[in-house]
Amino acid sequence: MKTKEELKAAAKAALKNYPNAKKVFATLDGNVFLDKNRAELHAKKTTVIEFTTADFAKAAINKTSGKSSKKADPKTETKTAPAKPEGKKAPVKGETKTAPKADPAVEPETKE
Repeated sequence: MKTKEELKAAAKAALKNYPNAKKVFATLDGNVFLDKNRAELHAKKTTVIEFTTADFAKAAINKTSGKSSKKADPKTETKTAPAKPEGKKAPVKGETKTAPKADPAVEPETKE
């Protein structure tokens, strides 16, 4: 049997692995399920504990509420570089651009 803290850690890991899940269901042997019915079938006569994303959001809010409310200092604030435009790739080191070779089977067009 696992402790409630161990089950909570397993549930948190499951919610991290499945970000679209709103709830998970843990059995006392440490297994975590996305479907309550599956958890109940596995647990048979033991308890199934439900954990929701809100359970962990409350804990995160409580941890951050103790921090000071200083405003960010623009002098020390780190900035991220702008994203590169899509479609243009940087050349690979040692690679040069060359014009496509002409197909010898095709005769060049001549002006008349």
